[in-house]
Amino acid sequence: FLGVPFATPPVGALRWEKPTPPESWEGVRDATTYSIHCTHFLSAFYPLLALASGEHGEDCLYLNVWVPQGVDQIESMPVMVFYYGGAFILGTGEMYPGSLLATQGDVIVVNFNYRLSTLGWLSSGEFIICSFIIVMYNGLMKGDDVLPGNYGLWDARAALQWVQQNIAQFGGDPSRVTIYGHSAGGSMVSHSVISPQFDGLFQRAIAISGASSSFFSLTRQAKGNLLMMSEIFGCDSSDSQEIVDCLR
Repeated sequence: FLGVPFATPPVGALRWEKPTPPESWEGVRDATTYSIHCTHFLSAFYPLLALASGEHGEDCLYLNVWVPQGVDQIESMPVMVFYYGGAFILGTGEMYPGSLLATQGDVIVVNFNYRLSTLGWLSSGEFIICSFIIVMYNGLMKGDDVLPGNYGLWDARAALQWVQQNIAQFGGDPSRVTIYGHSAGGSMVSHSVISPQFDGLFQRAIAISGASSSFFSLTRQAKGNLLMMSEIFGCDSSDSQEIVDCLR
């Protein structure tokens, strides 16, 4: 089942906001093709991106579900939810189809898109990490809370909430959910483990080649990045709220 919405498109006034539940639809929805990808950098640095064809944009918060053949709603299968890597600036669920794992592992596999680069991680804080646990690092914060950041991680939380609410309809067991990811995805998994915002959304976790303390998952120049965006797009302000209003 491809291209299933798990949040309202984060566009316009919802840009740089936490994801909200998607609208329902009537009739049968086509779930045979992938959604567009979240806006990312097309870079030779990550040649696997060529495996993900198609357009990209901001209306990208969709997930994909792979169910072994013959499974019905009365089953209670374990579920694995994948966070893709890509240095937080590129990647998409389409690059990692779950059909082989679902078939050979006898599990239901889910992956999802999350917002990337400035659309997923822009912040007005001077030192930004996972905002869910920022209380642990208050002494390092010098910016402001106009734009808390970490919207890509909030997207992950929304995807896991969708799994809890809906995976039983696919034959999955919401009490046997394992999250796993590599590189930046591994770092996000690690943040998910230590954040109380994710309590009850999964039971097991596998972080591959990434952790919450990895150098690539932290930045000490978040407010500086926001000011750079202001200059690039001609917002002509150093006030965080004015910059955000301009960029939206």
